[in-house]
Amino acid sequence: DNPHLVFLHPLAFSKLPFLRHLFIHNNGLIAVASQILTSLPSLSDLHLHHNPLHCDCNIFWLRKELNRVYHFEYN
Repeated sequence: DNPHLVFLHPLAFSKLPFLRHLFIHNNGLIAVASQILTSLPSLSDLHLHHNPLHCDCNIFWLRKELNRVYHFEYN
């Protein structure tokens, strides 16, 4: 719930390989780096809804990852 959060460093969660649930919804994120998901092999829930994500080539990778992630929420 932080509209000022517009960027997450690509390695922000790299030291958390056992993280299963990631809630980064209700922020001001306009893109999410692919490294965030690839560094989370145990991830089963990803909540991105209510972020003004720009649907462009910067998040095209996300579509491919939808099959890998068990539960995905996007507005």
